[in-house]
Amino acid sequence: MRAGLRDTAHTDKARWERETRQPALDKAPERQPSFTTVSGRPIDALYTSDDLPDFDYARELNDPGQFPYTRGIHPTGYRGKLWTMRQFAGFGTPAENQSTLQATAGGGRHRPQRRVRPADADGARPGSSAVAG
Repeated sequence: MRAGLRDTAHTDKARWERETRQPALDKAPERQPSFTTVSGRPIDALYTSDDLPDFDYARELNDPGQFPYTRGIHPTGYRGKLWTMRQFAGFGTPAENQSTLQATAGGGRHRPQRRVRPADADGARPGSSAVAG
């Protein structure tokens, strides 16, 4: 890498540490002092174009908490906050969503799920006064 680009990468990394990471750490510290791969190699808090030659860093990766969010929405990545999986509903028919929720509940959920009767195509619940007889 040319010297000018290397200096820019080091400057950008220092700016990120100062302006982005440190304010986030002041609010919520990381879960542990250091992170490693399964094989024990240390994982840096930030990798820049200095670490990835011939790579359009800003377009393809960018810093944590920055568009295109390939490294997460949090400036510290997931070092301070564990990754969470969220349930969603509404992507299918009511019967399909209910089936998915029941399967999830059967897979080890400890609190009971509220059972919802599926609506018909008009959105009315079977047995309600909105259903024409």
